Amino acid sequence: MNRCTAVPVFALLLLVCAAGCLEMEVIMSELSSPLGSACESPAAGALDSAGLDKDHCYQQVAVNAGDLSLCDKIEREPPMTKCYMLIAIKNGDSRICSKIPAASDPQSYLPLDCLWEVAQKTNDPSVCEEMGTEKISRMFVGEISKETCLAKTGGTTSAPLEQMYEKNPKNFRQCQDLAYAAVFNRPPETTTGASKAEVGNVLLSSAYTVSSSGCVAEGAKPTVPLSNGDIIVFDWDSAPDPKNAAHYAVVENGKISQVLNFGKGGAYNQTADIAWFFSKRTVYDPYNSNQAMMSPKVYHCYTVYHKAGG
Repeated sequence: MNRCTAVPVFALLLLVCAAGCLEMEVIMSELSSPLGSACESPAAGALDSAGLDKDHCYQQVAVNAGDLSLCDKIEREPPMTKCYMLIAIKNGDSRICSKIPAASDPQSYLPLDCLWEVAQKTNDPSVCEEMGTEKISRMFVGEISKETCLAKTGGTTSAPLEQMYEKNPKNFRQCQDLAYAAVFNRPPETTTGASKAEVGNVLLSSAYTVSSSGCVAEGAKPTVPLSNGDIIVFDWDSAPDPKNAAHYAVVENGKISQVLNFGKGGAYNQTADIAWFFSKRTVYDPYNSNQAMMSPKVYHCYTVYHKAGG
């Protein structure tokens, strides 16, 4: 006798059997019990007739619903580790990869597998950097490492902002223009540059999170963790408004890149030390025989915005 038809009281579970647990979140929404409870019910064994055991039932529900807690209910390592990885891929969120526990089964997935898949899905080289020096080999894929990941995603850890500036120098006049290029991966569309609000709206969206902020005394060197692609906004004496900050800069290839406005045009500039922004600064005007100019004011407050999933 068909096991699914042997328990008529579980009408909704008959649908699960027929559908092979597909669109589980839709079916579960009709149940009064918590999400995933059908996988534990006495009739859950009937799912075997559709080729889906309890562990894979939980995996399907977890991925469809984006519920990481259901991954913990999976007993066997391979489907449990794959559960985390599939949600990370679906969300394009490399942070989820760190939740994959150490595994002893050779068929289990590792955080390195997860980072590789997220990097390929998002085409984000910065995810490759999170792989460190570890290397593994997988059938049909070959070596999984930071180096092979970078090669697959373009070989760089950030947008080539300096190259973008060199090709479109007239489009970069204000400090927010470089942040605009980093956020949208294109130069400002006009020679008047981008508005601060355009940049700020993205920084305040779910695409970015605040990784660090604070105010320091003049000449201080705050300990600020920075990653490639981070956007730093500065202000004189109060927390900067990302939609109208005094200055914007971008972390690129381990340095802090910025565009300085010299009236006649903007100029690309880099510094390796964040303390530069909290001291009186000397810059050289390329539009006026590199005349030295010193800023009479220093920034005291900053906020670092980190790309979500990066």
